[in-house]
Amino acid sequence: MMVIAVKTLVTPEQVARALRVAWLRLFDAEVADHQLAVLMAQSALETGRWKSCWNFNLGNIKGGGAWAGDTCQFRLNEVIGGVVQWFDPPHPQTTMRAYSTLADGAADYLWLLRRRFARAWDPILRGDPVAFSQTLKSLRYYTAPEEPYTKAVKSLTATYARLLATLGPEAPAPVEAVPTPVEEEDGPFDHLALSIAARHAVDEVRQEAMAEMRDLDTEPPEPPPDTERA
Repeated sequence: MMVIAVKTLVTPEQVARALRVAWLRLFDAEVADHQLAVLMAQSALETGRWKSCWNFNLGNIKGGGAWAGDTCQFRLNEVIGGVVQWFDPPHPQTTMRAYSTLADGAADYLWLLRRRFARAWDPILRGDPVAFSQTLKSLRYYTAPEEPYTKAVKSLTATYARLLATLGPEAPAPVEAVPTPVEEEDGPFDHLALSIAARHAVDEVRQEAMAEMRDLDTEPPEPPPDTERA
């Protein structure tokens, strides 16, 4: 069902807790901090540190193909063949998966990585952000240049590893973020130019994300069918 696109701002602590619970319920095991840090890093990079997380879609997953869950649409752009192209609803390129809760978004994000991008699962288990990013690139999860994307994931992994160390194994249970209706002037965009699944964020977040890359040197929902992100 098509639902209204809403911005669902979440904190790192909320994301950490949601991913811990989803991992436990899906895989009947506890996620280690070094594994969780890699997941948080990639999700943060995809969503501008969750400042541009829409409908709890932690992985910016497209809603096409065999996806039978809720979807939403909004204006966004992608870089295709090195050229920025904008898409407006009802173009199918603007259709994204939508979740009613952070718990559902976290569970589907993990399930997609485990099934659709299974080759990237071993790097997650090892807590290896470089191999994780490189494998995602080889699987066409993103079309941004590999070097800055990988460098950003590596840096953010270190950032969230430090955060997790302060939280301990039991992060406080989050309060679900309150959805914020989309404002037309927000102008969602593809901040990482990832053309396989429509990525989105406001211009301010894009500037932050790109600046960050430049400065890097200094019970769960029923498992969805094995669907493609593209």
